[in-house]
Amino acid sequence: MAGIVASHAATRLRRAPAMVIGVEANLTSADAYFTGLAAQLDEASAFYAVLRSRVLQMGRKDVGARRFACSLEFADPMTLWTLGRSVAAQRDPGGAFRRLSCPKLHYWDRAGTSKDARNYLAKHRLPNRSLSGMGHWPMTTAPAKFYSTIAKDVAAVAQRARG
Repeated sequence: MAGIVASHAATRLRRAPAMVIGVEANLTSADAYFTGLAAQLDEASAFYAVLRSRVLQMGRKDVGARRFACSLEFADPMTLWTLGRSVAAQRDPGGAFRRLSCPKLHYWDRAGTSKDARNYLAKHRLPNRSLSGMGHWPMTTAPAKFYSTIAKDVAAVAQRARG
């Protein structure tokens, strides 16, 4: 959801941002395996309970999911449910990112990215970087490598802007 929210926010700024970065963003409906649950449940509290349970279950084997579970404890169920339902209602969740006129880059890991998202990236020729072996939450599973990669990419964009 964060990629969709960031893309929509970027279009509402008075001045375009220097760059928008998407990390394992929901480009297609197939990517909304957590947020898509919101459309299946009629109450925020029910959605939050199911989401929390699934993330905690994943967290038994995945450190990234455990960290996500910690963040989830501070989330507002109604906000998550509302955002999740709005994402599920979109025909083209990646459209807002795709239409950005500012520099953008989508980061992804083959192991955690749906076939639909990989096809979407190729079809629309979106700027992207595969982060092999870093998982769905590279900022927590491989922070040094992830932020080093981002720093290089942002520096390249800044260099082109100075031109």
